[in-house]
Amino acid sequence: MTIPRLFAIGFIFFCACVAWSTLGASVVSRTGESDERLAKEVARLWGGQHEQAAPAAVVERPRVVTEQVQEKVDVETEQGYHGTVPEDDTDYTVAGVVATEEEGES
Repeated sequence: MTIPRLFAIGFIFFCACVAWSTLGASVVSRTGESDERLAKEVARLWGGQHEQAAPAAVVERPRVVTEQVQEKVDVETEQGYHGTVPEDDTDYTVAGVVATEEEGES
């Protein structure tokens, strides 16, 4: 390869880089303008930005605990449990109705 041929290849490569950079800049610029315009139209039609919180599940289960006091008398007290539902729990209470999933049922 001769020196003029290497310069020609370098010049063509440089021109191609400038052309691709110009094309990329114009696409980014036009996309930004379009996004702003469309965002205003969507906000006018549907309202502003909406945020929705993720749902949460809570379980409350009463339980009976037997405690032994020093006088050797069994005392039963009712205590409640309040916390989030474990992922592997299969008993769910919804509006006072208990639904249990048994193995083999769907």
